[in-house]
Amino acid sequence: RSSAVQVRPEGHPGHGYRTMKSKASWRFREEDDDKHRLLMKLRNPQTKRRELAETVAALQQRRLLTEAREYTLTIKVLGQLGLWREAVGMLRDMERNGVSPDVITYNAAIMALSRN
Repeated sequence: RSSAVQVRPEGHPGHGYRTMKSKASWRFREEDDDKHRLLMKLRNPQTKRRELAETVAALQQRRLLTEAREYTLTIKVLGQLGLWREAVGMLRDMERNGVSPDVITYNAAIMALSRN
């Protein structure tokens, strides 16, 4: 195998190994890991403002946001950064992408507007 990543058959124990199902499943697993890493960065109170803005942009550009709670977190962060226009835009993107906002999401958007 020419791959730099070790591959083991499905079901074989060992962390950090890819399965041999298909390359597409590898890509999805990497996207999920990347999405999780980016969301954790948003939740970290020690993340710097510029890094928060870059992380939100990365999540949006890669279209990694798929659930209401993920959108809510990004709207909350944008509000904390004082980027209320972007927060409202994120709410619109959420609706456009077929994700229904809930009360918590609307509250995050209202808080973003109130910080202006």
